[in-house]
Amino acid sequence: MDGIETSKLLDANPELIPQVCSEIESEFFLKGYDICVSPYGRIGKEISITRYGEFRRLFGNMTAFKIWLIPDEGRILLKTSVGLYDKKDVPSIWSTYFMPLTRRLVRQCKLNEKALAIATSTIQEYKVTNELI
Repeated sequence: MDGIETSKLLDANPELIPQVCSEIESEFFLKGYDICVSPYGRIGKEISITRYGEFRRLFGNMTAFKIWLIPDEGRILLKTSVGLYDKKDVPSIWSTYFMPLTRRLVRQCKLNEKALAIATSTIQEYKVTNELI
């Protein structure tokens, strides 16, 4: 699919995935986004994000932004992707026509940067807290 994809390998124990997922979910929810979290593998998480005013009005009930938190050899792989997915996680045929608009909306929101900042902040807080104990 033609979309914006980013990946970042985070130096953290995969056991932190639920905590990182919870923080991402909370932060985006507080900013007015609709969030859907699904399991991804044994301990990984997939987070689908929509926002009524920006995405749903244009594309219906489709996801415009996804985040995956995946265990990767003792670390966490954070992947983000912008696209138009229906409930079956299949790229929509409409994505061909609406992808430029979707890219512009997501760039304006800087969603992938927000997700990465939340994840790294959560991991840093965990490391600091556990060093003090």
